[in-house]
Parts: sequence; C-alpha cells; structure tokens
Amino acid sequence: MFNLITGVALLVASVLAGFLWTAFGPAALHRGRHICRNRSVWNVVLANRQQIKAVTAANRDLSNPVIAPALLPSSFEAGSTVRVLASGELLFRQGNPVAAIYKVESGRLRLIRRTVDDHLVILHTARRGEFFAEASLFADAYHCDAVAAAQSSVLVYQKVTVINALRTDPALAEAFMARLARQLQELRARMELRNIRSARDRLLQYLRLCAGIGGRSIALDGQLQDIAAEIGITREVLYRTLAALETEGHLTRTETAILLKNSDAV
Repeated sequence: MFNLITGVALLVASVLAGFLWTAFGPAALHRGRHICRNRSVWNVVLANRQQIKAVTAANRDLSNPVIAPALLPSSFEAGSTVRVLASGELLFRQGNPVAAIYKVESGRLRLIRRTVDDHLVILHTARRGEFFAEASLFADAYHCDAVAAAQSSVLVYQKVTVINALRTDPALAEAFMARLARQLQELRARMELRNIRSARDRLLQYLRLCAGIGGRSIALDGQLQDIAAEIGITREVLYRTLAALETEGHLTRTETAILLKNSDAV
C-alpha cells in the first residue's frame, strides 16, 4: 500500500509541476513570444497527435465522473458536503491551506493564476462530474484560485478523509492515479501547443485536440476568452483568427459550437 500511495503522491507532484510550468513558463510570461524548439509547425503537430487519443478519452463525455461513484467508499461520500457558488464567487484562493478536494455537481469552476505581469492564465475549467484540486492534495497550500464561471454547486471532500480512503482502498487509489495520469497527458499536449508560434496554426491544433480523432465539432460551453487564455493568445487575436479561419472555409461557427471542415479534422 505504501508503494501505491507513493505513486499517487508522485503523480500529484508531476501534475502540479505541469500546472506551474503552464502558468509561469516562458510561453506564459512573454505574452505571445513563445520559445521555438527549432522544428517546424508540422513536426509539432505530429508530436501533438500522440496526445490526441488520451485527451479525447478524458474529455469526450464530461458529464460522467472520471472516478465512478461505485468506487467511492460510503464513508467518503457520507463525509462530503455541498457548497453552492454564485457566478464569479471564489471557492479558494492561491496560498490558502489545503482543506479539501472538490467535484462539480453543476456549473463550471475555473482554476486560474496570474503571472508576475498580471496576465491571467486559466489552468483548467472543471465541468459537471469532474473532480478538481487533486494536485493540491499532498501540498500545504492551494497553487491557484478557484472561481465559479457560472452558478455552480460542488461537493466538498475533506483532505484527511480522501487520504485515508486512498490508503485503505486500492481500487480508489488506482482510479485516482488514472485521473492524474490523464491530467499529465492533457498538460503535455497543451505545452506543445504553446510552441506553435502562429496563432492560426495554434488555434487550429487546439480545436483538433478538442474535437478528437474523427471528430469535427467542439461545443462552446464557456466564453471564447477562456480559449484565448488556455492557448496563450489575446482575446482580440483569437477573434480575428477565428473570423479569418471562417472566411477561409476552415470552420463554421454557431452560438454553441465550432464545426471543423473535414480536411481540417484529424
């Protein structure tokens, strides 16, 4: 059991390191002046494709929890509480002592940080059925802010309860590690995106990743500015790039979705 818990802790540390690099790495700190690894955009795209299948599996149906309810012990669920948040309300702030992890029952929660030049970075948007703040489970303090992006309800699982459950339930610990492994795969794909210097190519590749293998449709359940923050471009650049891609026939847009042209889908 010691080895299992050690594995969970190591995965948590890896996810946290990825979050910190995404927020404070060169790509985020230089506002669009991103490091190029002396390889072509096409080579970056090929590297990203290795991550597409994992990213798609993790995001294809966000209404289903990654950790199935059947795996959660009764004591784990019985000890949870419900927190209701208004849009824009803060759940926790960076630097607050870690007290719990959370699962979204309804709405959306954004995990955000600001760089030293006050640039907003959205690390992740948690949606219905998703756990979040797991990367802080073995830390003393939260590494980011959690803010409700809409009227939301979350289940609160106390830190000590979660750790005790992981120590005594191998199936739960394995499911938890699988969740963290998916987060690492998503982070790697996002870090590769930051190395694509062209806003046009970066946005297209982001949309391909979201659509997944064989997919063309990307649901818009948040604001477009969230996409801009996630891929490291300004809101104005995102709007111009989307308009240009639509004019060129690469995609079509509705109020709720973006549809890629067949030739631009993966």
